[in-house]
Amino acid sequence: CKDKDDPDTQPQNQSPSVSLIKPEEGVAYEIVGADTTFAIEANATDSDGSISKVEFYINGTKIGEDNTA
Repeated sequence: CKDKDDPDTQPQNQSPSVSLIKPEEGVAYEIVGADTTFAIEANATDSDGSISKVEFYINGTKIGEDNTA
């Protein structure tokens, strides 16, 4: 008999999948000041759960997030 609380019998959580749509691969932006803006768009899915938000980072610094579908 398997114990329902045994971690070995529980389904493993799968990592979400995220792909950047914008900026397109190979596109570079020169950030010249705090007023520099550009579009970031991502597609995120989770095969065994849901996505509540996607956070965007540049060199470890959070630059924004999106919590809309």
